[in-house]
Amino acid sequence: MGRCGHTLAPASEPKLTNPTEVQDVILGLKVGKAPDPDGIPNMARKHLLLGIVCLLVVLFNAILRTQYFTVAWKDARMFSILKRGKAPAMPSSYLPIYLVDTIGKLFEKILLQDFLRSERTWITARRADWIQTQTQNGATARPPCGKSIQEV
Repeated sequence: MGRCGHTLAPASEPKLTNPTEVQDVILGLKVGKAPDPDGIPNMARKHLLLGIVCLLVVLFNAILRTQYFTVAWKDARMFSILKRGKAPAMPSSYLPIYLVDTIGKLFEKILLQDFLRSERTWITARRADWIQTQTQNGATARPPCGKSIQEV
C-alpha cells in the first residue's frame, strides 16, 4: 500500500480493547526513556485524562476492525551514541538508538498481551484434551518406572 500503511491479513472477529486495558499498558511505560519523535515523555502519558484514553481505545479498535496498521508508527529516528572508551573514527564504536512512536508501541503491547492470553488458553485447552485422552485410554502422564518399553 505504499507509504500509507499495511493491510493485515483478515482475521475472524478481533478481540477489541477497552479503557482499562489501554490504561494498564500506559501505566506500564518506563518513565526514564527518551521521548518518542513527537516529543511527549512517558511521564506525561501516564497522566492522560480518561477522555484521551477512550480516544485511544476508539483508534485501536478501529485498527483491529479494519486490519490496517499505519506505517507512520513504524518510522523511527536513529541516533548514534559513542560507546565509552571507543575510538570515534570507528563505526562499531557507536551504539544506535531508535526512537519509535509510543502510541504504536502501546498498540503492539495490547496485541501481544491478547496473543499471549489466547496462546495460554489454547495450550491449556490442548493440554487438558491430551490429559483427558490419555486417562480415558487407561494411560497416565508418566508410566511407572518398572514397566518395560513393550508394555508402554
